[in-house]
Amino acid sequence: MSETQLKDALMSEISRLGLNDQKLVLEYARSFPPTAQKKTSGMAVAAQDYGFSEQDLAEMEKAILENCEQIEQNGW
Repeated sequence: MSETQLKDALMSEISRLGLNDQKLVLEYARSFPPTAQKKTSGMAVAAQDYGFSEQDLAEMEKAILENCEQIEQNGW
């Protein structure tokens, strides 16, 4: 469903409600935090600079690859 189709469907459903119920729907929609309404793509997150050096990243990748899917018998 596209964003336009979703908006049209929402408007259609809301228009069938009485005024008091429409106000409740508006109040409910406004209760969501702004971050829930804003989407951030994975590419945008990946492009952010988190201050890790190339060496830090290489060490993290190595640790992940070396220890991935290994079970510690006495650990978690």
